[in-house]
Amino acid sequence: MKEYRVNEKLSFKDLRSLGDVCCLYPELCISLFKDSGFRIWLRSQDEESASSALALFGDEEDEQVGLFKASYVLSPGHGLVFNKRSYPNVTSVGTAILGHAPGLDESAYELINSQSLTWYLNFRSFPKEHPETFAQIKELALESKGGNLESYFALAYRLSGKKSFFFNGREFPTIKDFFMIEGRNPKVMENYDFLTMPYCAAYFSAIGEGKRYSFAKAVAESNRLLNDYFLASKDSQK
Repeated sequence: MKEYRVNEKLSFKDLRSLGDVCCLYPELCISLFKDSGFRIWLRSQDEESASSALALFGDEEDEQVGLFKASYVLSPGHGLVFNKRSYPNVTSVGTAILGHAPGLDESAYELINSQSLTWYLNFRSFPKEHPETFAQIKELALESKGGNLESYFALAYRLSGKKSFFFNGREFPTIKDFFMIEGRNPKVMENYDFLTMPYCAAYFSAIGEGKRYSFAKAVAESNRLLNDYFLASKDSQK
């Protein structure tokens, strides 16, 4: 059957060409997957592959995740593409996350929290080649799904292999270098609590200083509690 033309700029000549790009246009392709005419075209290309892809799409409550999984049935060899973004490799997922630290990279966050990244690694047989690394990635991804941002950033360091300190798109060799440059910036120092930020906890764990960070955080929190107690006592005496 001839190619399926969506508009003047986009058409699909076969299932592979669809699978390669459908996650770059998630809204459009989700609507296509629900269209009866498009489904007929899919099945005309390859009944078995089309049925498998449509089943994967339909089984997922999150349609974007369903589209992601279906894309690898349509084009098994294509790269990591999720929510309009193409990642050159798994390492680049971690780098993208760190590039937005201490904030969230919404696309990468959804890739991880939806467990799509671990599904992709399974699809690529990563657990067979790197069982220990995969177990660590899977554990951190599951923890991140529960809203644990420290695990989210820890996974970024695990994926990227980086040891640098990142802040609002800038990379510093160490956190000491960061403070030497930004330590006198009132906007930075007043708007961020570095001893309670999940990102900082993940950074110190990544460089092997997790215990020292936890101790410093505990001391800081104890001092805050004491200050709050004494301030409350003074107020009650007035």
